[in-house]
Amino acid sequence: MRWEREHEGGHIVKTHWGDKIDTEKQVFDAHYAFTVTHADGTTERVEDDLRLKYYYEEQLREYLSAAGLVIKEEYGWYDKTPIADNRELIFVCGRN
Repeated sequence: MRWEREHEGGHIVKTHWGDKIDTEKQVFDAHYAFTVTHADGTTERVEDDLRLKYYYEEQLREYLSAAGLVIKEEYGWYDKTPIADNRELIFVCGRN
């Protein structure tokens, strides 16, 4: 996957590849590279690996409850749309 964005008179190209998902351990691995072209024409490349642990909705609910937290609000995205065919799980929590 690749995207390009203008930034402060230059631009940034992001690429990522090598996505691996370990469904047993619920871990996602990806490799990212950012090529930055500055306004003066110089370029630099930054590469990084990203490892994410992911959780399913019911797991998160159980973990929050076990930690003594109650869900006060829940959303499926940052614009506060409801959880449905969501892209994210956002829980606003508190204590009783």
